[in-house]
Amino acid sequence: MVVPGFIPEALDEGGAPRWLSELATRDPNHLLHVVRGLDPQAAMEFVGGTVVRRLAPNELPTQRPDEWSTVMHAAVGADRMTDLLVAGQHGEWTFVYDASGVTGDTADHQLMAVGLSQDGRTAATSIFTINADESFGYAEDGEILCDITEPYDAEFYDEETPEVLRPAILAAIDDEESDHPYYINMRIVCALAGLTFTPAEMRDRPLLIGECVSSTFYDVMAKMSQLHAGLPQRIVPS
Repeated sequence: MVVPGFIPEALDEGGAPRWLSELATRDPNHLLHVVRGLDPQAAMEFVGGTVVRRLAPNELPTQRPDEWSTVMHAAVGADRMTDLLVAGQHGEWTFVYDASGVTGDTADHQLMAVGLSQDGRTAATSIFTINADESFGYAEDGEILCDITEPYDAEFYDEETPEVLRPAILAAIDDEESDHPYYINMRIVCALAGLTFTPAEMRDRPLLIGECVSSTFYDVMAKMSQLHAGLPQRIVPS
């Protein structure tokens, strides 16, 4: 697989950004939020997390305790049933990664992008589930500008895609034009935020580990549903 915006060491054999696949369990529900203009703690708290540990650069473990746990569990000694998040910053962008997929799903992920982008910010959310369902949403200043609930395909979406996303899309497309472009949406969001690094490069920064508490998550989603009902939208048709 040759992907223009990623060096080979940055992707695993399935096309996933390796820094995500090495953080996660053997069968993850990948969910990645990125936002420009919000610090990692604020972004984590917005999506429903509470900071439980702050890590210095290169303090995040490199090995998961077992195939059903994440390296975040190793970092805080938590039970594998605890839903954990990791957040950090790269340039102007903040990322929050959720290996359990509890901070959104393919129906409501756009609400998180909308909420994170309030007050003039830019945000995106991408999901890749254990069943290989994938989607992404992109929002600016509280308005969803792109909402795709299947793997990106230029044949269907290129004319409708916001211009600002085009460089990220070009950086994320497999040059081999695979018939099964797994993780293309996740690669687009990573390319958008410059998260094309290797796992070692990802660890070389301060990180936050957070716990996602269900009641907090549902409070966030209830708030976002109310917000969503009153917002004008321009959504890429599916």
